Amino acid sequence: MFIFPGGFSQRTSGRLPQESSTSEMSAKSSPEPHAQHSDPPNDFKHVMIVGHRGAGKSSLVNMLLDEERAGTSSNAQSHTKENTSYNLTVYQEHVALWDTVGLDLAPNPDAPSLLYVPNGQVSVVVFVLSKTITGVEEARKYWKPVQEATQETNLKNYGKKVPVILVVTGLENENPDSKENNLDGWWNKNGQLFRDQGITPDEFACVTAQRGKFQPQMGRHVNDPRYRASREKVLWLIAKCINGLEGQASIS
Repeated sequence: MFIFPGGFSQRTSGRLPQESSTSEMSAKSSPEPHAQHSDPPNDFKHVMIVGHRGAGKSSLVNMLLDEERAGTSSNAQSHTKENTSYNLTVYQEHVALWDTVGLDLAPNPDAPSLLYVPNGQVSVVVFVLSKTITGVEEARKYWKPVQEATQETNLKNYGKKVPVILVVTGLENENPDSKENNLDGWWNKNGQLFRDQGITPDEFACVTAQRGKFQPQMGRHVNDPRYRASREKVLWLIAKCINGLEGQASIS
């Protein structure tokens, strides 16, 4: 039996992947995830959400599910005690989204177990970094085991590449680049510092995974526009990495 970083079993306490209950979408609409009750788990594409504790992995999972399912913490302490999966559908692709234990809970995360999933293999890795917690050199420390694990998985897949999406969280106060609430300007300004440290993802997204305070006069949470744009961007990148979609659908 492989052991995940932090000494936790690869199994999710005997539970099948949990299911999102949001509404069904069409292939041409915004990529809303929805519940799947009949497909067996081994038919799903596995997407691993990895990163240091406090990076915002569970908040990212909840954002993608569009509901509060994964437990979160308001500080840098880890709330996720074992790897847990949640089912959703993105652009008609059945996905098992894995919320994982923080990489820093073990001094030397074991590459073979890092990307292990039961009944299948990893299709996409989402590497989460927090702007407010992680420096470039520290980020490299967490990137290294992920890089080693994906390289080993690539070899097992006979050279078929497992794409890695870098998601930078903690950008609630960042000024968006456009009326579309695009926060990727942060990476455009700082990305070279990461690339110089060997952090070279296949795709990237700068996001806010926090809705912020509710404002009654506006009828919404303060960060909702950026939050919705962030959600669609990451869902789109997952779909793109899985099946090579070319054009991003807009929010309806």
